[in-house]
Amino acid sequence: MRTKGLGGTPASQLMRQMRNLLLLFLIFFGFVWAVRQFLRPRKHVGPPSRGGSVPRDEGEEMVKDPVCGVYVPRSAAVTKGTSGGLRYFCSEKCRDEFDGQ
Repeated sequence: MRTKGLGGTPASQLMRQMRNLLLLFLIFFGFVWAVRQFLRPRKHVGPPSRGGSVPRDEGEEMVKDPVCGVYVPRSAAVTKGTSGGLRYFCSEKCRDEFDGQ
C-alpha cells in the first residue's frame, strides 16, 4: 500500500532529487556570481571633460589657470598661444577674461 504524495517509482524519485540538486547548484552559483559582481572593483568615472570624455592617466600633469588659479589636467585645459608661450585655462570664460586684461 502506498501513501499518497510520497512516491512514484524509484526512477521518478531519483529524477526529482537530481532536479532539486541542479536547482540548488544554480541558485548557489547565481548567488556567488552576484556577490562577485557587487564586490568587483569599478573603474572611476569622473565628470566629463570639455569636448567629451577623455581618458586620463593618473599621473597627468596639472596646469594652473592664470586668471582664477584653478588647477586643471593639461588634456582638459582650454589653451591660448601668447607671446610668452602657451597658456592654459580652466574655461573659455577665463581665457576671454585673460584677453580683456
